[in-house]
Amino acid sequence: MRIGLQISSLRPFIQTREGVRDTFRRVAGMGYRDVQLQWTGADVPCEFIADEMKANSLDCWGTQDYYDVVMARMDYEIRAAHLYGSHYICVSGIPERFMSPEGIRAMAAEMTETQRRLSDEGIALTFHPRNMEYAQVDGDAAACRLLDCAPDIQLTLDAYHSAIAGVDTAALIAACISSEFSFSSTSASMSAASALARDANTFHMALSTLLDSVASSVGAGVAVMVASICWRICSR
Repeated sequence: MRIGLQISSLRPFIQTREGVRDTFRRVAGMGYRDVQLQWTGADVPCEFIADEMKANSLDCWGTQDYYDVVMARMDYEIRAAHLYGSHYICVSGIPERFMSPEGIRAMAAEMTETQRRLSDEGIALTFHPRNMEYAQVDGDAAACRLLDCAPDIQLTLDAYHSAIAGVDTAALIAACISSEFSFSSTSASMSAASALARDANTFHMALSTLLDSVASSVGAGVAVMVASICWRICSR
């Protein structure tokens, strides 16, 4: 099992070309090879990011941003995904205007149509629910209702957000797998826990414990775990 880095954890340091180059070098120096890209500076071209990933032998498994951001600039997202060699484009959150049964059906329809377009490009569309997306909408968790309405959309599960929402994360993963739901990667966003860790080894021990628990609960490994690690540890 390979543990990667959710690069948005280092947002303050990836806003310029110089920052991206230095940060990617440090990340590679820590032994990471897999990253999910998000929140790099608006003035940093995707071509430059792709070159720096190649220079540091980093593989981009996917990109992520808020739902409305991704949908508004889909042409850019597709071009960047091809440059990075990304497997997926992930949308985060359910905008407030969709937080109703009718709204969720409308969002699911938009996502399904977008997935059709991305399929032609060899890219998957995934959904990243935050803790507030587990709020009840007409008796069901909004995130679960959305995925039921859009069965072709993959799930990028953030274990931190599901945990603070009170969701049994291992059970949720097991349910997704048992129902043959398309499960992409688990974003074990451990920034809160890692802030308490004294060093990177302590963090990775805590993360490994979580991964072992999930793997034993579902009876299957997940190919890539994307871990959100606090910048204080990454920058050491």
